[in-house]
Amino acid sequence: MLKSNLIKAFTFSLILLFFSPLKSQQNTIKLGLVDLFKINMSYERVVNSNQSLQLNYAFYRPRNLPGFLVPDEINDKNLKGNFFGYSIIPEYRFYFSKDESPRGFYVSAYLKYSNYTVNGSDIVSGEIYKVKGSFSSFGVGAQLGVQWIISDAFTIDWYLFGVEMDRDALSIKYTSESADSDLIEVKNTIETIYNSIPFVGSTLKKLTGISTGNNYVKAKVPWFMPDIRAGFSIGYAF
Repeated sequence: MLKSNLIKAFTFSLILLFFSPLKSQQNTIKLGLVDLFKINMSYERVVNSNQSLQLNYAFYRPRNLPGFLVPDEINDKNLKGNFFGYSIIPEYRFYFSKDESPRGFYVSAYLKYSNYTVNGSDIVSGEIYKVKGSFSSFGVGAQLGVQWIISDAFTIDWYLFGVEMDRDALSIKYTSESADSDLIEVKNTIETIYNSIPFVGSTLKKLTGISTGNNYVKAKVPWFMPDIRAGFSIGYAF
């Protein structure tokens, strides 16, 4: 349901972007500079004198998951494997400046969907398990920011402060090559990982989404969490 609503919002955004009339400096292409490990790109299109629509797409290049992100309960601290992910943010902006958008202070409303995946391994009771984890988030939020256009061409977009409410979900699957694995101990490991989640782990007393098979254990638990958004980007207006 959440993904379906996001697809509808994304499709509506594209319609507004490509079928609104063209004027000078009605388009802006931007590159985010907050996270060096993430490619962050935005396209903004003016729809009238003080409003615009922006689409943001960001993704992490495949890499090893840093050790400080791996819970203490996982024995393989390097978690060798690919970590990658992406996010999509359609955003509608309202500019306060007397000059035509896209310049000056603005407030915006936005939707956000993100998904991150890691593949690796863990050792439980002396046995190696393949581990696949994924984190997804769907949120709605509001943003305050300011954008400058320098020499009628170059832009600096500063997201001063944004607040959002997200529905997050973390799923983990442990798979063994043996049918005689100690799945009870694996289940206990997964429960410990969920309980160690900052801020919300203590509220996850019982995993309702856990299931087992002949050689695997998997679990998925959702929760709601507020978040903030800030950063800046540079770009080119035309």
